[in-house]
Amino acid sequence: MSGIFGVIGDNNCTETLFYGVDYHSHLGTQYGGIAVWGKELIRKIHSIRTSQFKSKFEDEMSTLSGNMGIGVVSSIQEQPICLNSRFGSFAIVMNGFIENADQLAKGLLEMGHSFSEVRRGRINQIELVAKIINTGSDILSGIQKVFESIEGSCSMLILTEKGIYAARDRFGCSPLVLGCKDNSWAITTESGAFVNIGYEIKKYLGPGEIIYIDENGPIVKGAASKKCRICAFLISTRSVDELIARRAINELEGKKTDNINAYLDHKSEKYKRMVDWIAKDLRVTTLRYQIIDDMIEAIGLPKERLCLYCWT
Repeated sequence: MSGIFGVIGDNNCTETLFYGVDYHSHLGTQYGGIAVWGKELIRKIHSIRTSQFKSKFEDEMSTLSGNMGIGVVSSIQEQPICLNSRFGSFAIVMNGFIENADQLAKGLLEMGHSFSEVRRGRINQIELVAKIINTGSDILSGIQKVFESIEGSCSMLILTEKGIYAARDRFGCSPLVLGCKDNSWAITTESGAFVNIGYEIKKYLGPGEIIYIDENGPIVKGAASKKCRICAFLISTRSVDELIARRAINELEGKKTDNINAYLDHKSEKYKRMVDWIAKDLRVTTLRYQIIDDMIEAIGLPKERLCLYCWT
């Protein structure tokens, strides 16, 4: 799990980028990283295993300047990854996990590609995504090739010289939310980040949807699909009042209440009403996969091969 954030505007974006990424600190504990495009592309990565994102980046943010940038708090590997490609230079951050990464990397190596970000014999999955993108005819087709080839989930932000590509994973496991403030646009994993920096939510990207944001605003480059499988962890990692289930219960009851026992029984009528409310609010087609047995059946893999941390 990782949290990603990007911003583009008329003025220096580094303060907004700093706070936007920092508000995702609960989603990643391994690495923090930012990439800013001003006169040139600049990348910074730090380990946040023993300290928070804010303390690692606060002092050096004042040395950076640019009108657009992306950032991440990551629970997997170092990012952003910067690539000098045939499409020009770009930086990429990602939220997700690729199950068939080794197989895809082997195929690229056989085609003559190389990988520089290797730790303990494991290829960096963000670099893998960047290399797959580079096999497309352009960045957009490269993103689509990623969606077509991976087994797993991958939402990404790609910073180019002219703008930012934002692509939500094809199953909608992790969200991407578009926001606006004055002449500035931002894209985030957690919509709560917008509340803290004064941005207004404009759009929830659909599963597989791809947009491009430049100085003129966002443009849809790839349409969303209708199927969505939201991650249970992202529904449950908020304060009590922010929890989507709590908001549904309060709305259905017409007031705040602690009497929620009937909503915890998945066979009750109140549970069904709550699920319908959540599905409508999140714009998802089903919440069947919030019951662990249904989720395992739908994925089709043995239980011991799945990460069930959020359920235990």
